[in-house]
Amino acid sequence: MANECSACHMLYPAGLLPARSWSAMIADLANHFGDNAELDAATAKRVADYLTANSADGVGVSGKVLRGLDPALVPKRITELPWWTRKHKKKGRVGTVEFARKGAKFKGDCKACHADAERGIFDDD
Repeated sequence: MANECSACHMLYPAGLLPARSWSAMIADLANHFGDNAELDAATAKRVADYLTANSADGVGVSGKVLRGLDPALVPKRITELPWWTRKHKKKGRVGTVEFARKGAKFKGDCKACHADAERGIFDDD
């Protein structure tokens, strides 16, 4: 199942977004950040079930990841979360210069700074 997502980008841990975000992404895979990432119905259901069950509001980490997020918002990127901004501003790392220095291609390129990002470990900075 991980191959479907990691074929094109880093495998983001499901706990980094709320279930509503994952559901919205799965519902619009034909336009997944400008690419067609459609899956057959059975695979899409398996991926959706996993993502929503392990989402930020499904695994008990909502106090950290979802703090400050308006419940009506459906963020499509982890970099849209108040938690992400707080964490990176606190460390002085929300800036194109710092991202470029680490080799990040975009703000959500977690592996550039966090070697174990796909495993959900971000303590290595």
